[in-house]
Amino acid sequence: MPRIQPQDKTPFDTVQFRMRKDIVAKLHAYAKFLNDSSPSYVVSAALKEVFEADKEYQKWISERPEMLEAGINIPSRRGRPKAA
Repeated sequence: MPRIQPQDKTPFDTVQFRMRKDIVAKLHAYAKFLNDSSPSYVVSAALKEVFEADKEYQKWISERPEMLEAGINIPSRRGRPKAA
């Protein structure tokens, strides 16, 4: 087994959202606690945990596999599709 793991080639997407200031402060503090991880990493890891732990969500999403297809257009708040 190699000493260094291969680079993760999972594609990333940019997401922008608003959060309460106290949550943002805790997010940055938690990222610092995790050996100076990035806030993006913390949010991604936390959401992954939620998605894996929520059995009701797992059932719901298994009935809607098209929602997880690559390149899906997710409407913005104003109802316009995301640019490709």
